Amino acid sequence: QGQERRSRFTPEDGSRRAVGRRWKPHPVYVPALAAHTVVLLALIIALAARPGRQEHPPAQVLTCPYDWVGHRSICYYVSKVEGTWDWSREQCSSLGASLAVLRAEWEVDFLTRVKDDANCWLGLRRQDGRLEWVDGSSYNLSTEVRTQAPCLYLNHSVILSSGCSQEWPYVCSKPLVG
Repeated sequence: QGQERRSRFTPEDGSRRAVGRRWKPHPVYVPALAAHTVVLLALIIALAARPGRQEHPPAQVLTCPYDWVGHRSICYYVSKVEGTWDWSREQCSSLGASLAVLRAEWEVDFLTRVKDDANCWLGLRRQDGRLEWVDGSSYNLSTEVRTQAPCLYLNHSVILSSGCSQEWPYVCSKPLVG
């Protein structure tokens, strides 16, 4: 019975110094805390009132129309419908394109893969004995043209010529633009 009973309000060390006493802040703490709060609120208000960050317009995605194939900034349309060279040129024009104008050998290789085995009209015609694209430029590819008829088409990877009234599918081309 010699044990001393401790009050539940007594600190663990047995002293009574904190019991019943309220904490009183040091006189310097109150103004410092108030100043800190004012600065923090001013910062929050300044950040909230700041104009939104300048956003860049979304990047424009360039795509070819539906059913067209894009390659190296050019869109190609390979028709499944057959027509004469003149009719095919009109069809491409109605699509905002021209019969295919090929500027490089890779285009011949690419179209050979895309068009399967079909012969397809190109935008190439013999004018006054020289080969000319529908845009007026001269033929300058190393792919040899083997025949002398006026209208030209792609057969596998060879460019051949035929009478313009022959009916074949056609290939249109136009630049990829936004």
